[in-house]
Amino acid sequence: MCHIVAQATARTATAVRMLANTSGMSHAKCRSEFYARTNNTVRRFPVPLGKVNWEVPYPEYKPTHYTSEHVLKSPPWADKEDLASAGYNWNDMDNGVNRRSYLGQYKLDDEGHPLNPIGRTGVQGRGCLGRWGPNHAADPIVTKWKRDSQGHQVLGPDDLPILQCVLILRGDCNEWALPGGMVDPGENVSKTLQREFLEEAMDSCSEEEISKIKHFFESEGAEIYKGYVDDPRNTDNSWMETYAMNFHDHDGSVFEKIQLQFGDDAVGVKWKDLTKDLKLYASHSEFIDILLDLHINSKYL
Repeated sequence: MCHIVAQATARTATAVRMLANTSGMSHAKCRSEFYARTNNTVRRFPVPLGKVNWEVPYPEYKPTHYTSEHVLKSPPWADKEDLASAGYNWNDMDNGVNRRSYLGQYKLDDEGHPLNPIGRTGVQGRGCLGRWGPNHAADPIVTKWKRDSQGHQVLGPDDLPILQCVLILRGDCNEWALPGGMVDPGENVSKTLQREFLEEAMDSCSEEEISKIKHFFESEGAEIYKGYVDDPRNTDNSWMETYAMNFHDHDGSVFEKIQLQFGDDAVGVKWKDLTKDLKLYASHSEFIDILLDLHINSKYL
């Protein structure tokens, strides 16, 4: 259902993978007991794994309706609440807003609201997401090999090189995550990847450093994932999708003398050793699993 694409640079071959049975594995955090960012005041209607799929009858299903007050005030990044007067163009580009899903055509309910393509979440409305339907984000995954003071690669217990990645500490949930963010209307996703990294991981850097990073983002990149995200903000009618791309500092020369500095809504940033059991925000741990397979198993050295 969700396609995972590892479209590597000239040093690697293109690899394509598919996650099977994603209705359970990639639809768990958005079925937790309470909706995100509500201080445990908005309780989701229980959705057992076997009742996630819309095609499975669930006559008892009465989802909690919730759209945050902030979203209802219609900030520039949010849709209108009243769909009857909005005239949105579902499953297509709509005045610069991408209402298409990476998963293909999504359906509408009887009242014209988009339906989460994975299934039920226990909450209807938009929650704290701005858009009805897909809310598109971009996640830059910046990596390098761990090196000692002499510049030699550091090996782990398995005698394989240790891959490191830039992660930020989210201020809203105190979880480590990739430094990503929302794609602005009309913005090319490649620009979003660059902008979000600079805002969240390189705040207050020099113009020379910023120029170096921009060149790095323009010259390197491997597509890792695009699709649905198991995000705790998802609802029956609004959900997160992302485009994740890996930018690898192969010899360590790009970030050798650059100090990371958190900014925007991040409260921390660091280079973190990557392992298969690393716990991260939303579906980011799954992206790291793909990344490790790309770099380690395919000898992407």
